[in-house]
Amino acid sequence: MKILWVKPGKLLPLDSGGQLRTYNILRCLAAEHKLTYLSYYGGLRDEAYESEILKHLPGTITLYTGAPDTTPLNATSTTCAAFHNSPRIP
Repeated sequence: MKILWVKPGKLLPLDSGGQLRTYNILRCLAAEHKLTYLSYYGGLRDEAYESEILKHLPGTITLYTGAPDTTPLNATSTTCAAFHNSPRIP
């Protein structure tokens, strides 16, 4: 069976439970099926990630989007922190 798995963000390093779960599912699927993993990410281009993911999951397609590496939640936290730390007017 041919399987296409699309996931935003980088899968490596495996530093969260969700990433570890996804990684193990992909490895098991790749052992039995023709798997194509599409990993797209923003922020700065990471050529080390692009080569490392191919070692773990051959057939992976990485797509660097160039989009800012922020989420609405991160942007809100940054704005709130800036507001909280601003000087107060008596």
